[in-house]
Amino acid sequence: MHELSLSVALVQQATDIMLENAGNKILSVSLDVGALSGVSVHALKFCFPEACRGSALENCQLYINEIPLIIFCPGCQIEMNLESPYPFCPKCQNANVEIRSGKEFNLVSMEVE
Repeated sequence: MHELSLSVALVQQATDIMLENAGNKILSVSLDVGALSGVSVHALKFCFPEACRGSALENCQLYINEIPLIIFCPGCQIEMNLESPYPFCPKCQNANVEIRSGKEFNLVSMEVE
């Protein structure tokens, strides 16, 4: 379960940012998590509180914005939101598509006390 190591790294990154800005406690963290990021949102929500235990993020609220997989097909010249994690054009079956969103795993914002 790599979501635990991601949670630990996220806690460290958030703590570093907090210390650079003279904070003493982090109340909330907001993330963007893409459909193709390889991150299970459910597992991340499960692991995050444990990673926060004993840190400045203890009892921190985790907000996750799930980013859909959006592709652009040069064959059809259209952009579309895909429900499946297989990035190919459902109209023309072109596998040479541009992924416009869905790979994100970003710390977007934090609320610091």
